[in-house]
Amino acid sequence: MKYDGEAIERFLRKYKDKEVIEKAITKTIVITDIDGLIEYLKSCNVDPKVFKQFIDVQRKVDNKVVDAYYKEQVLSKDEVKQAILDAKLSKHLKMG
Repeated sequence: MKYDGEAIERFLRKYKDKEVIEKAITKTIVITDIDGLIEYLKSCNVDPKVFKQFIDVQRKVDNKVVDAYYKEQVLSKDEVKQAILDAKLSKHLKMG
C-alpha cells in the first residue's frame, strides 16, 4: 500500500513518539534558492515562515515499516483508516 507522507507524518506526530516517526518517514529537503537562503540567513533575523519559502520538503514513507506498525499494533486499524482519510482530504483541499 502507498501512503501519503505528509498525512502519515502529521498523524504520527499527533499520536506517536519521535522514534516511531523517524523509522517510518524519510525526509528529503530541497533548497530551491540557495543564494536567497544564504543572504537571508546572513541577515540573522531568521523567520521560519520566510525560511520555508526557500525550501521544498519531500517525504518518503517506508511502507514496510508502516505495514509492520499495523501488524505489531503500533498503529491500529482505525488509525490507519484515519491517516488514509486525512490524506484523501488533504489532496482534495490542495486541489480545490
